[in-house]
Amino acid sequence: MKGFWGVYSLASSISSDLFPGIQKLKSDFPKNDLFSSDLVFLQSLEDSKSLMHFQNDQCICSGWVRLDNFYELIDVLGLPNDTEDDTVVIHAYLKWGLNFLTHIIGDFSFFIYEIPNHKLFLAKDQLGIRPLFYTVHDDCLVFATQIDLIKRILPHKPELNLNYLAKEFKNYPQEVHDTFFYPIKRLKPAHYILLNQKPEVSETRYWELEPISVPKLENKEAYYELVRSYFIQAVKSRVREKKVIGCQLSGGMDSSAIAVLLSRIVPKENLHTYSFVLDEETSKFCDSGKDEKETQEEIIQFAGLVKENHHPVTRFHYQNVFEELEVRNRIMGGLANSDSIWQDSLFKSASEGQQVEVMFSGFPGDEGVSCPGGNYYHEYIFKKDFFGLFHHILKFKGLRDDFNYPSIV
Repeated sequence: MKGFWGVYSLASSISSDLFPGIQKLKSDFPKNDLFSSDLVFLQSLEDSKSLMHFQNDQCICSGWVRLDNFYELIDVLGLPNDTEDDTVVIHAYLKWGLNFLTHIIGDFSFFIYEIPNHKLFLAKDQLGIRPLFYTVHDDCLVFATQIDLIKRILPHKPELNLNYLAKEFKNYPQEVHDTFFYPIKRLKPAHYILLNQKPEVSETRYWELEPISVPKLENKEAYYELVRSYFIQAVKSRVREKKVIGCQLSGGMDSSAIAVLLSRIVPKENLHTYSFVLDEETSKFCDSGKDEKETQEEIIQFAGLVKENHHPVTRFHYQNVFEELEVRNRIMGGLANSDSIWQDSLFKSASEGQQVEVMFSGFPGDEGVSCPGGNYYHEYIFKKDFFGLFHHILKFKGLRDDFNYPSIV
């Protein structure tokens, strides 16, 4: 179990209603107290090797942080190359104040607590990769990386969010800050909360996705090269000096491109790939009875990957559906349509089996590139560009595959 939790008083002291829950959680993780006083209690969870920790007489910081612009930051901050990510975060916070988040690129979910002035700072990365939830009870902010921890601290069961449940039953998109429980909110991506002995709790946006200006280039090949340079930069920034690298390999365009690029960047003996495949048992439940093994093998051969470093996964790591539901309830508070824990078995195999330090995935490409891109002919219809639609049909041999392509909308 990984993560952190805390209780912060917005008044003169922590509410006595919360003491039983706090003491129960404290006894569950007796060696993980970070800081406690009449105004605040902070604790990490037992299995927190992947969490960053920074603590001195002035400041406490804990959470998940992976910095993709690490070298740029240490250069500006004047720090040595062997500086830990948590130290970089603290130095950036001390140098730029609240604006430090605009200088950080990566994924993160953490808190910073300034002891002398009782200031608490909660932050989440630009895309909301890492979890962080919170609620307010009796002039106290209760926050945690798992909804179950908040429920265990509160003196009563939180009220169900009926609107959220109705949307789940109808498979409607949810508001990003809502959860199964009305008083418990998810800290939104690209937002932070700053508390400084004031009763208000509000989120502040620090980053907005905006279009970028694309330079006018001579031909298509020049644009392809520009995209390729951004792609290489994005992959290299996540590798840094990590020794063991993992990559999902479905056999599709997105993960295959990442795997091939990684084979040219890192030593191949340090690169492990992971794939979901069918065996004799699971193939019975597949309509076609086929998977992407053949394509995966072609990519492995093309990239010259080490065959022994390819790890096929045929089963969920959960023993049964009840264990799976228990995990979902602990983290998310219930079973949601937006859950993507089917990838957890790949991540678990990578972290526990081969001690992978960073895992690449093609799944976001499926969401943002392949899937919507498979239906881009809709734009031809909207613009009444029938010549473009005809050209599309000729080039891609019709629209049948596009209509059958799974859509996220």
